[in-house]
Amino acid sequence: MIDLNAYINKSVEIQLGDDLLHVKMPSVANMGRIAELEQGLGVDAAIDYEIKQKTAHLLLNDNLEGKEIPMSIVEQIPLNGIMAVVTTIFRARVELEKDPNSESQSPQVN
Repeated sequence: MIDLNAYINKSVEIQLGDDLLHVKMPSVANMGRIAELEQGLGVDAAIDYEIKQKTAHLLLNDNLEGKEIPMSIVEQIPLNGIMAVVTTIFRARVELEKDPNSESQSPQVN
């Protein structure tokens, strides 16, 4: 049996101000939104920073608490904090993809 809830509820703890957020792994829909954002990467350094900020904003707002983080708060986070959010969540997503149970629980189709 594949327990999709385990995948849906997988999260990374992120402290933001007084709030402890459990930020979920990006859904397919959010990965599509991120891919759209990333189309502008490499054009200009200022645009790259803005894309990273929007990506972090999107990720932070997909949390188990249902708390909405305004862009005005994300704009106050230094670049190294933005990068920590994005890389930590994407690393966790890659680890989830490597989950040995993800293949072993699926029925074999020949």
